[in-house]
Amino acid sequence: MNYQKISFRRLTSPICAQSRSTDKKLCDYKLTELLISIRHYSMLRFAILTIYFAVSGGLLVKFFDSGFSQHYPELLWLFQVGGGTVTIAFFIYEIVLDDNLRRLWKSVAATVRKKDDVLLSHRQCWKNILVPVATYGIFIGTLVFWLGIA
Repeated sequence: MNYQKISFRRLTSPICAQSRSTDKKLCDYKLTELLISIRHYSMLRFAILTIYFAVSGGLLVKFFDSGFSQHYPELLWLFQVGGGTVTIAFFIYEIVLDDNLRRLWKSVAATVRKKDDVLLSHRQCWKNILVPVATYGIFIGTLVFWLGIA
């Protein structure tokens, strides 16, 4: 990937602008890399959820299949174990991904060092809490289903 094609002149840190030319390029490069990583992990969150829903949906369809449950009732516990294991695995992915995003945004704040910057001014605290609660709720609710109800 050619990073020179990406222009973040409007998003350049004031600290970067005051530095020497070489330091400014390094600071701009760090900021660009941080923003690319944030975009990557944000898109990865939705890819992970999509794959998780597909796998869980497949397990649920077979679990509630009346023909399967009548012919193989002794194998239904495998769906509980499989569903619980898949849910725990994807929940761990989500926790790690959320932690990475939080650390990346802290790195952006440290690089920019200005509270009224265009990168940080749109970030509202309640959204930083709401998204993890929603995604964690999906995994916890599904885990309760697989281990308790199913």
